[in-house]
Amino acid sequence: MQEKSPVSQAERSFSSNAQPASLSSGKAGMVLQSADGTIQACDVAAEQLLGYSSEQIIGQISLHALGRTICPDGSPFAIDQLGMIAGRNFNGTAAPRQPGQNAVIGFYRADGTLVWLQLDSNPLFQNNATTPYAVVTTLRAITPARLDGSSKGGSNLDRPQAEADLDRVEAKLDRLNQVLNHNMTSLAVQLGQAQRLSHQRLAEIEAIYATAPIGLYFVDTDFRYVRVNELLAEINGTPASEHIGRTFREVLPELADSIEPLFRHVIETGEPILDLEVVGTNCAQPGVERVWLSSYYPFVEDGRVLGINGVVQEITDRKRVEQALQDTETRLTRFVDSDLIGISFGDIYGGVKYANDEFLRIIGYSRQEFESGQVKWTDITPSEWLQVDQQSIAEAQAHKACTPHEKEYIRKDGSRVWVLIGFTLIGEAQEEYVAFVLDISDRKRSEEALRQSEQNFRALADSMPNMFWTARPDGWLEYYNQRWFDYTGLTLEQSQGWGWEPVLHPDDLPRCIDLCNESIRTGKDYQIEYRFRRASDGQYRWFLGRAFPLRDENGQIIRWYGSCTDIHDQKCAVEERDRYAEQSLRALAQEQTIRQEAERANQLKDEFLAVLSHELRTPLNPILGWAKLLQSGRLSPEKTQDAVTTIERNAKLQSQLVEDLLDMSRIMRGKLTLNQFPINLGFVISAALETIRLAADAKAIRLNVTLDPNVRSILGDAGRLQQVFWNLLSNAIKFTPERGQIDVTLTEVGNQARVQVKDTGVGIDAEFLPHVFEYFRQEDGSTTRKFGGLGLGLAIARQLVELHSGRIWAESLGDNQGATFTVEIPLLKTEKTEPTREAAESSRRPSPLAGLHALVVDDDFDARDIVAFLLQDAGAIVQVADSASEALSILERFNPDILLSDIAMPEEDGYGLIETIRATGRTLPAIALTAYASEVDQERAIAAGFQHHISKPIDPDQVVAIVLDLVRDSM
Repeated sequence: MQEKSPVSQAERSFSSNAQPASLSSGKAGMVLQSADGTIQACDVAAEQLLGYSSEQIIGQISLHALGRTICPDGSPFAIDQLGMIAGRNFNGTAAPRQPGQNAVIGFYRADGTLVWLQLDSNPLFQNNATTPYAVVTTLRAITPARLDGSSKGGSNLDRPQAEADLDRVEAKLDRLNQVLNHNMTSLAVQLGQAQRLSHQRLAEIEAIYATAPIGLYFVDTDFRYVRVNELLAEINGTPASEHIGRTFREVLPELADSIEPLFRHVIETGEPILDLEVVGTNCAQPGVERVWLSSYYPFVEDGRVLGINGVVQEITDRKRVEQALQDTETRLTRFVDSDLIGISFGDIYGGVKYANDEFLRIIGYSRQEFESGQVKWTDITPSEWLQVDQQSIAEAQAHKACTPHEKEYIRKDGSRVWVLIGFTLIGEAQEEYVAFVLDISDRKRSEEALRQSEQNFRALADSMPNMFWTARPDGWLEYYNQRWFDYTGLTLEQSQGWGWEPVLHPDDLPRCIDLCNESIRTGKDYQIEYRFRRASDGQYRWFLGRAFPLRDENGQIIRWYGSCTDIHDQKCAVEERDRYAEQSLRALAQEQTIRQEAERANQLKDEFLAVLSHELRTPLNPILGWAKLLQSGRLSPEKTQDAVTTIERNAKLQSQLVEDLLDMSRIMRGKLTLNQFPINLGFVISAALETIRLAADAKAIRLNVTLDPNVRSILGDAGRLQQVFWNLLSNAIKFTPERGQIDVTLTEVGNQARVQVKDTGVGIDAEFLPHVFEYFRQEDGSTTRKFGGLGLGLAIARQLVELHSGRIWAESLGDNQGATFTVEIPLLKTEKTEPTREAAESSRRPSPLAGLHALVVDDDFDARDIVAFLLQDAGAIVQVADSASEALSILERFNPDILLSDIAMPEEDGYGLIETIRATGRTLPAIALTAYASEVDQERAIAAGFQHHISKPIDPDQVVAIVLDLVRDSM
């Protein structure tokens, strides 16, 4: 049970010992007052004396506040006339530790009658305290006849009776003090325990507020901050001390209209609101939109909501990371859909969940056949390659990815196609993959051509009268033509290595060996005349021996080619001998050139794939790594900002790589178009400079810009030209060391606008300078290169400049001598040309294909619908068919002016359709609309009977123009 306060204990004891008293003279009542003078209890005698009930008396500040009081002389009673109450004089000075005795006052009772009272006050102290905690006042009624003595401080009461009353009061006081001392000791123990518990709980709250990784706060029912932690102050952008006592609206006016209704809902319902995303701004970063995850918990005590505990976690960076990841995924999806390389997703058991158009083109199946499970990658893999695939899967399970390798697929038409494939396993179970597939049929054909060329070389060598041989770099002979075996009578096993020595004349052997060793040591060609013994008759005949090395791109000897020409009968006929030898060497040189070109083509493809894989994977590594760490929630705010910055920088880098690949694809397919208008090159260059200025500042590179304001306008695409100059400026910054200099100038030279970007960077080697604008060419293509990239930027820049009828070139004095890139674009002519009559008439025509009848054939509804729409929009009358058979049926009753047909259709394809039409003798103009876009496909379409081949996706204006040209030509 909870202990009472000392005053409460005094009240209980006081009340239990109080006895009813008569109102007659000499009877005493008792009143208990607290230290501030408030009446806490009274006995029945006091009620009778004062004429008020205990409910009316208790709670009054003093007796004079209960009823009107007067002095014995009839003047109003002044409070400082009392000697002491509650341990203090009524005039406010400290009271001594003595009681106040024999004070006389006149008191008007509740019924208006006057009673004269004598007051004796006794202070109550706890232990050794110097200030009383309560006062007991004794009230005695006296008659008016005794007022004279009383007013003078004396008492006219019967002394024995007074002494008895005083003894009774002192006895009561002793009992009260004993009870109070006992209760105060017990209360002190309980207060100490409560204080320690209170301190412990307060320390726990302080620890939570100090260490919590989220913002914490408490507001009262008026939405005033009572407590906040430092993290919330940081989130709100306002010091913690400036929160306390201020309302939510005063601290965060931007969010008050949206948050205060939530506070009211929590207070009114007593229900929390959890995990609410709040978007807005604060005073620390005005105008910057931020996102917080907030929860609001009601603080309830005795059934009442006394305030709200709030929890806030800023998730702005997390949202930004999620958006960056989403943007990266979008760009990767665009790359997958760009069809630069075949890409498929599936599992290691043969399933293919997704394949892009390039992969489908390579293997000849439809996407539906894979996604429905009708066809698996194991079904289209020849049996001899399945073991290789299993080994690659095992490698990927151990190392996440497999080494790219070559294999074959079986196409739907039964033919085989060579591919280079590499894949990475994904998912926790390591059973799903993403594979990159490159069609290497052309390379294989080159290799086959090389092999065939080797066979042709050997056939040629066997058919010639000379002896031919090849040797390893160390001189070990490994091949002879048939002429050698016929002449020497040796077998290949006998002749290999140094087996030729026994048939050489002994006098010629030392000189031949010395010359061979010298050539092997120096790598120089050699020529020698020596004698070989003929097996048929043992005769030694003179031969002219020649040899030259075949080197790789690094200058290393990979093979020796040699010939032995019989000059025994023609030793004196030098010219004839030289002629035959030179013919032989030319054949060998031609073979060498063919071999080197093929090897170089293979090398370029391999380098491109390696660089592409490296450049796409490198940004993914920090993106995925930091994203995983961000999801764990273990990063500090500073490290979180570093992670977000790193992810954003690498996402932008990967975005630029993908955009370069897409631009390259558009250029190579002739799909890149320009939106040309008269533009001021100065504005375009200035815009490009703004995008790279931070990068230049980061390396302390000085930009000197001189743009002639009088340069006339050009006709061009501002966005594409900005891309050109951004690329030149980015390269200049990339290859210029810190504190270097870049000069940018715009001038007018003749009828050309000339832009130059000159840097003080690493320069360009003279041997590489002619190749600087070629696709995928980089001066340093090794794995130790300092500068990344795919080698596409300058190639794309050249194409864009040439599309503007301009030209671009590079100049450099060599290593560490800087480089200068110059762009020239024709200026816009100032003369205005009047439109021709023909152009004016064509502008008034309602549609270019008005009245034209067309038949569109395609098994895909969407593809068929868009072609029909653009023809109808151009004024044509269109019939559609979803198959070759339906098209033939329509042709029996419909005589179109032109046919537009898909190639890949079920049952009968577009080739069969046009061949059937041509077999009837009809000369109907026809266009093949197909996703098969190679030169081979175009040649096949023309050979089948189509007049034109258009690859998907189509350009509406191009289709209408081609239709119009074909119809005009047929008239």
